[in-house]
Amino acid sequence: MKRTVQALVAICLATAGSSTFSGAAEGGLYSVSAKTQGLPFDMTVSEVRRTPTKSYLNVPGFNDRTAVQARWLMCVYTDVAIKRGFKYWTVVYPPEAPGHDQLVIAFSNTARDSPAQVLGADFVAERTLGGQLNPVATFLQFCQHAGFL
Repeated sequence: MKRTVQALVAICLATAGSSTFSGAAEGGLYSVSAKTQGLPFDMTVSEVRRTPTKSYLNVPGFNDRTAVQARWLMCVYTDVAIKRGFKYWTVVYPPEAPGHDQLVIAFSNTARDSPAQVLGADFVAERTLGGQLNPVATFLQFCQHAGFL
């Protein structure tokens, strides 16, 4: 397991360069492009709607993402959480079918909340990442080390 994590970090470092997330202008919906960050893949993330504790993101080609793109996306989720002022996030992936590219990220400032609580009607157990909320601090460390943030 340790070697797998080290290999993923090495891949991310090799492909990340000195990219940083720009996100959207203050007050606007979030958007970011891997290509404009100088990454060797073309993937975009656009927030299409938000509520006080959720962001609905459109990620064209989500179901065809590579391992490096998947890691970059986790850094995007972390960046969105930071920009929205939250300490924890969870995500519901879209169905694995063509044309399904919208996912939902829900946020909280307490680890005691469950994904089902923060996602509410958007919760789908088999498409939710993990059984607990993901701490921004943990992912932030990985994303900074990988050069994604």
